[in-house]
Amino acid sequence: MTATDSGGRKRIADLRRAQILDAANACFSREGFHGASMASIAAEAELSVGQIYRYFESKEAMTEALCEDFLEEWTETAASIHGQANDVVEELLAIARYNAEKLKQREGVSILLEFFAEAARNPRIGRLVERIDETIRAQVSEVLSRSEAGALAPEARVTLAMVLLFDALPLRVLKDPGVDVDQYLLSLRPMLESLTKA
Repeated sequence: MTATDSGGRKRIADLRRAQILDAANACFSREGFHGASMASIAAEAELSVGQIYRYFESKEAMTEALCEDFLEEWTETAASIHGQANDVVEELLAIARYNAEKLKQREGVSILLEFFAEAARNPRIGRLVERIDETIRAQVSEVLSRSEAGALAPEARVTLAMVLLFDALPLRVLKDPGVDVDQYLLSLRPMLESLTKA
């Protein structure tokens, strides 16, 4: 086998993997983690169940892969935001905008809540969700460390920022699908400014 053949096969395998994960994401969002079957994921991907098993041994493995893909995307996005933002508040708002864009489609909220629910039941998924939170929290902590401390203790500041940037919006969108996400982002500015000034 030539290097060209090997590279072509890897590209095909990567495309197939992405196809399956897109299908799993859609099924988990629509049917829930436990409601979605390998057969429904295969149908969504327009593949056979056997083809799915060649890439993933279980739904749990797909969930882990989706989490890993999110972590990779987040790392790239955080680096990009850091390189473009003018100041701390702008960087935090850019982080919030990134999260909000993910949630503008109801599917984004559904899959996020599915991950949280599964994390409460499944220790392996729980550890992955914790790892994602730790990665994002470290980024937010680093951004806040470049601002004035204010009255709150550093850890409390980071926790409040995480609630404002990530935790509150998914539940708001779930409870009120018509919520104006752009207005939510506008309302964040004064709150974030209060977190970054003494």
